[in-house]
Amino acid sequence: SIIANSRSDGSLLIWDMRSNKFPLATFAGHASAIWEVQFEAEKSDNLYTCSEDGQLLLWNGAALSGVGGLLGGGGKTSPRLTPEISHQKMDVFNLLGSDNNLSINTFDVQQGLVACGGERQTLFCVASCD
Repeated sequence: SIIANSRSDGSLLIWDMRSNKFPLATFAGHASAIWEVQFEAEKSDNLYTCSEDGQLLLWNGAALSGVGGLLGGGGKTSPRLTPEISHQKMDVFNLLGSDNNLSINTFDVQQGLVACGGERQTLFCVASCD
């Protein structure tokens, strides 16, 4: 099983639970704590995160060269992440742009649309750029 989680410094960690002593990869993207991490059901190479820093990020693992995507299946669900991912970088897109400075606390992804909510009862609905 492949899982993703985060640290309070805004780092994203990818784990293979069959070998869970150390993460397979650590990626920097957020400036502060990540509140939620979620794989996209329709495109398993897409991972979304939201953070206290006001960003809603799409991490596109399909762009990983030579490793067959984030889950090793080129967009298909794979039983394991390829070890080569630790030497790669993912394309990262900020779906809300740089104008938002309110914390994004939660989100949901459905059929290419992302709805997210944050402080001061803000609600955003954006199309995934993938």
